[in-house]
Amino acid sequence: MPSASLGNVNSPTFAGISSLVADDDGSLLAGWASATGSAQAPISYAVYVAFGSVSAGALFVDANIIGRVDGLSARFYTLSDNTTFLNKDETYTVGVRAVSANGISETNTAIDTEVCLGVNLNDLELDVTAIKKLAKTILGNVV
Repeated sequence: MPSASLGNVNSPTFAGISSLVADDDGSLLAGWASATGSAQAPISYAVYVAFGSVSAGALFVDANIIGRVDGLSARFYTLSDNTTFLNKDETYTVGVRAVSANGISETNTAIDTEVCLGVNLNDLELDVTAIKKLAKTILGNVV
């Protein structure tokens, strides 16, 4: 698309991710300060996440975008496919980029890594099995 048709072609001024915290519910919470500058408003924030400790070059690709948010934080439980949950004791790399209303993104390279504290999916399967056994025992004793 020719730049003249975009109108305001200024990118937001943005420092990137400023905090990343693991919660014991299996989520990560990313935070950042507001973008500034003369970019076309409103500004949204594209959140990127990748499995493992990766470089900014490997993180900031479209395949790693988990979504765009309007606020200054995002809590998430999955990778970009929305089906692969973050897993306990695994490291994830997260970054955020500000995007203007007409789709112009700034190109900061700030990233952060965090180890997920949450639930191990294998533990959940063991819990479900234990609950089924308990239910069977209780029902067996009642009947």
